[in-house]
Formats: sequence, C-alpha cells, structure tokens
Amino acid sequence: LYEYCQYELFRRYKPDTVLTLYRGTHDAEEYEILEECGRREQIVRLNNLVSFTDEEERAWEFGRTVWRTCVPLAKIFFYSGLLTGSIMKGENEYMIIGGQYRLKRMR
Repeated sequence: LYEYCQYELFRRYKPDTVLTLYRGTHDAEEYEILEECGRREQIVRLNNLVSFTDEEERAWEFGRTVWRTCVPLAKIFFYSGLLTGSIMKGENEYMIIGGQYRLKRMR
C-alpha cells in the first residue's frame, strides 16, 4: 500500500513537494514535546501512523486543539483519494508515518 501511495504521489507532485496538513486532537498535552519553538510552535514526536486532513475546518471536528504542519511526500503512508470507494474520503484523510514534526497550534 505504501509503495503504491508513493508511486501515485510522485506522479501528481514534484518529488520535493511538502503538503500542509492539519490534525485535531483533544489530548494535545499528552504528546511528547521535544522543543518549544515559539508561543504556538513546538517540535512534537508523533507515533506510528497519525491521521491528518488537508482541511483546517475539518480538523476542528476532531478536537479542541488543531495543529498545522508541512509533511514531505515520503512520510505519507496513505491518503483518502488513493483508492476508489475509500471509507475515509469524506474526511480528506492522510495517514502519516510518525516521527518528529514541527507543529503550529492554530488560533
């Protein structure tokens, strides 16, 4: 699945493209903060696979805190438009491989 996803992403975008994605969460304080980079910016460690969306307003449906980050194509494991009939199409969901991300808290 990952290999097919990467193939399709690189057909659509230039290899050095990064996508701006959003994540809504109710438990932002539970994440491992590695560094404070400003009043609303942090470097946070996200585990395994993490769900994001490409719509900020949609992210607010999933929590009282919304983060914005830039994700390189190589970190995208799956996205809702990849397969026809995907159950995640309505949320414009992207499954991102975890790691360290610079997140900006919205509003």
